[in-house]
Amino acid sequence: MENLEKPLYFETGALLPYYRLEVLSHTVQTVLNAALSDVFINDLTELEFASAIAHWVQRHEITEADAFAIQQKFLEHKALGYYTYQPIFFYDFKQATDWLSERKIFLRTCDAIHLAYAARMGAVLVTADQILGQAANELNIECQLLIPRTH
Repeated sequence: MENLEKPLYFETGALLPYYRLEVLSHTVQTVLNAALSDVFINDLTELEFASAIAHWVQRHEITEADAFAIQQKFLEHKALGYYTYQPIFFYDFKQATDWLSERKIFLRTCDAIHLAYAARMGAVLVTADQILGQAANELNIECQLLIPRTH
């Protein structure tokens, strides 16, 4: 693990395994427990979190009761201060639009916003998405790519 003294920004896909048992769950828990600074979230985190839970229910991967429990645990963690909420600003959308308009780096829309937010916050982007990690590297945004534990 690296970069744990700097603020962290978990893009939503990297945060979800903390709330549902997946291959990356232990890795995510280890990084969160070792964080020595803020772990930022924003409205996009909450929107994508709700979307993922809804998809899991619709695909019958979890029950409605499981979905409620996951959502409640996330809300509890927010209330207890596990995360530092900082809003997405107009500047983040402008920066994301500029990067997309340059057409030099493969970026998905929400990934561009995640990257712009992490850059503005001076946070290390934490992701398990190799495409997002590559884009972060190309934009010189510090990134920690999560790798599943193999033992």
